[in-house]
Amino acid sequence: MKSPVDYRPISVSNTLSSILESILLSEMGCFNNIHKHQFGSKKKLTSKHAYFLVNEISNYYRKNVSNVHILSLDACKAFDKLWRDGLFFKLKDKVSEPIWRILFNYYKHSKIIVKYDNNLSQPITYTEGVKQGGILSSYLFNYFINELLEKCTNLNIGASINGLNLSIIAYCDDIVIISPSFGQAVKLLEKCFDYLKEWKIDFNPKKSVCLSLSSSGKILNTNIISGGTNIPNVQGFEYLGLPLGTNNYKREFIEEKWKKV
Repeated sequence: MKSPVDYRPISVSNTLSSILESILLSEMGCFNNIHKHQFGSKKKLTSKHAYFLVNEISNYYRKNVSNVHILSLDACKAFDKLWRDGLFFKLKDKVSEPIWRILFNYYKHSKIIVKYDNNLSQPITYTEGVKQGGILSSYLFNYFINELLEKCTNLNIGASINGLNLSIIAYCDDIVIISPSFGQAVKLLEKCFDYLKEWKIDFNPKKSVCLSLSSSGKILNTNIISGGTNIPNVQGFEYLGLPLGTNNYKREFIEEKWKKV
């Protein structure tokens, strides 16, 4: 059997819960002000748009004879371990008090039943996280990390095209940092670390990677250490289901996918 950390639980809510979450969503106007670099759970935007933007930023710097550094950050079970008290603190003055109380009590009194191999557990009270697969969940998570995107872009360092700062791109909890300068990439990473620590988001350096490319597309030898753990420098990685990296990495990625067709 695999380790429990290899499993991703999905919440299946009853009809009344889904209706309630849909009503709450329609009443929470704060979700309309999510940072423009957050592509998750937005109308007319998909993961492919986020990937296209990151890939084009990389191409832009390489075509302009510049290095580019792309860091992919992994948060440990970001939805499941989200600091719920911190979330409600952030929402306190952003939604009406009745809506806040309904949402607070909805989560406070919710219980889960775990199903595994057709066996059901007893009802369990849980005090952290938002429901994987819930109607509201991705919106709540995006709001929880929205300030991180603001803090990074406000530094006004990292990737920038025609005066538009593009240093951080997110699709829900899939976050990448982009910078032509390695030093600025490290500063952006430190800003992310500070925010993650402040808001009790567990960063997983073992599943985070750094892709450093020269203008010719060759791998640059970079070294980033976080919390005593080295963030590996890779030839490429899969971002939102598609390849980012050297031409060889992309070709091998596509060839491997074709073999499975």
